Amino acid sequence: MDILAVLVIGINVIVSLSWFLQAYKIHKNRSSKDISIPFVSIVCVGLIFFALYAWREQDFVMFIPFIIGLAGVSAVLVTSIIYRKKVKK
Repeated sequence: MDILAVLVIGINVIVSLSWFLQAYKIHKNRSSKDISIPFVSIVCVGLIFFALYAWREQDFVMFIPFIIGLAGVSAVLVTSIIYRKKVKK
């Protein structure tokens, strides 16, 4: 594995971990009022397909960050659904 591949994996992992920070914020505040659940759902589905494609192509430079990102987006999606406030009309 060359230095560029290592850098790409490292930077993509850092970017993917940012989703966990969002999930932590939602959990800490017990609110997901500013989170778009449809958007997060679309990102989740997209990451599933990207990860499947990277797996099929045996491109682990991209597969690893996609899996970490998928875990983070899933955490945001689950916490957003759990802490979604019901709006009273």
